[in-house]
Amino acid sequence: MPLHIVILASSFAERVEFLGLDVKVGSVADVEAEADIICTVTSVAVGDGPVLLGENLRPHVHINAIGADLIGKFEVPRRVLKSAFVTADHRGQALREGEAQQLVESDLGPDLMELCARPALAAEHRDGITVFDSTGFALEDHVAFDVLLELAAEAGLGDHFQIEQLPEDALNPYAFAQVCRGPSPPPPSAGTARSAPTTGLRLRAAEHLAYDSR
Repeated sequence: MPLHIVILASSFAERVEFLGLDVKVGSVADVEAEADIICTVTSVAVGDGPVLLGENLRPHVHINAIGADLIGKFEVPRRVLKSAFVTADHRGQALREGEAQQLVESDLGPDLMELCARPALAAEHRDGITVFDSTGFALEDHVAFDVLLELAAEAGLGDHFQIEQLPEDALNPYAFAQVCRGPSPPPPSAGTARSAPTTGLRLRAAEHLAYDSR
C-alpha cells in the first residue's frame, strides 16, 4: 500500500520531511477521520491513556499500537480493541503490559508469528478494524534487521564493518574488559613476585591470575 499523505497529531512534521511525503499536522480527530493506517508511538503516562478517541475511525483502519510498555499504560480505547481483530507479537507480554492488558486472552486473534506462517487467517478481517499490539521482543528485531540487510544488499547500499569486540583468547574470561593501552605484559613465571598493577590497569592483573590458574 503506497503512502500518499502523512498526518501527525503533534508538531513533528519536520522530522519526516526526508521521506518526501505530503506531511501535515492535525488533531487526533483529524487522524482518525482521514487515516487508513494509524501508528501510536507515544509517551503517554501510566493512567493517562488512551491517546486515540475511537470516535470516527475509518471502517477498514489498521492501527499499529507500539507505545504501551508498562502496566497501566495504553493508547487505544478498550471499545476499539473489543470491536477489532487484535494480533500481538508476544501474547503473554501484550496481555501484561500492551494494549491487550485491557482484554482477556480469548479476545486476541492469532499472534504475529502464526499470521506470518498462515496469512489466510487474517484475510477475512481485512475490511474491518485491525490492531497490531506490539510490545517488542528480540526475535522480531532480528528478523527486521535481516530484511533490512537483504534490501540494502539488493540496492547496493551501505558498508560492512565489524562493531563487536572478539577476544583473541576464548579461554580468557577477562578479554572483553581489558583496557586497550598496548599489549599486555607476559604472565609472571611461577615463583615470581607480582608487582602491584598500574593504576587504571587493574583488570590486566585479573587477566594474569586467570592465566596462572590454568
